[in-house]
Amino acid sequence: MSSRSEVWRHMEKISQNIAKCEYCGTDFACAGGNTSGLMHHVRSKHPTVLLVSPETKTSQPKMPMFSASTVHESRYEMISSLIASLIAECMLPVSLVDAPAFVKLINFLEPNYKVPCGQTMTKRLDCQHNQLK
Repeated sequence: MSSRSEVWRHMEKISQNIAKCEYCGTDFACAGGNTSGLMHHVRSKHPTVLLVSPETKTSQPKMPMFSASTVHESRYEMISSLIASLIAECMLPVSLVDAPAFVKLINFLEPNYKVPCGQTMTKRLDCQHNQLK
């Protein structure tokens, strides 16, 4: 495994073919020195981590710095509204938004979206209910 990749600032080499994420402790196969899967993990699961070190001397920022963008406000509102509609139409408990499995699903579908808490979702549902009246 080549240690030239910047991903090694965020991964620990466990063995020749195994690496461990320093943030979440997940193990990954990295046979043959392939670090693209490791890099993908850091970018998608830990988007606030910059993969460019202070020692790197470049006049132009590298692309991984731009991957930590947040969800555009209109998209955030649409996703939140769709979640509220799902809860209302299927008569699901509002606590669904606090369930780790639901948060994990949403983070997989839209990694930069922060799921609203149950209290916020209740306010959104009340607002939607009043608008429908």
